[in-house]
Amino acid sequence: MPIDFSSQWLQQLNRVMDLLTVQQKTIAQNVANTNTPGYIRHTVDFSAELERIMESESGVLQKSSQPQSIATAENKMEIIEDTTQPARADGNNVALEKEMVDLAQVSQLYNMMTRIASKDIKSMRYVISGGR
Repeated sequence: MPIDFSSQWLQQLNRVMDLLTVQQKTIAQNVANTNTPGYIRHTVDFSAELERIMESESGVLQKSSQPQSIATAENKMEIIEDTTQPARADGNNVALEKEMVDLAQVSQLYNMMTRIASKDIKSMRYVISGGR
């Protein structure tokens, strides 16, 4: 008997992992442009996107009409320019140290979500197999 991955909990968990993936890609883009003159750091408003995920009834986000967005399987997450960081003389405001810290945090969250999903799936398999 196949496992039902359509439960609201798993859909929301999938959306959170998609959000973390978009955040990782955004950080990678920032790192790649560390020495690009005039480049403005980009970020994802993690808390706002997470709130949208948790508030959606089905765990599937509505499509965004924002021009600066990255498409995932079923939604778009807004990517914004971060003008809060001070710019260097060349106009670039990417701080490699901050990007590495952000990347470590995102990686830890992604690993935690992976462990949660794995335990949930193992529990479902246990119940489906009748405890064997």
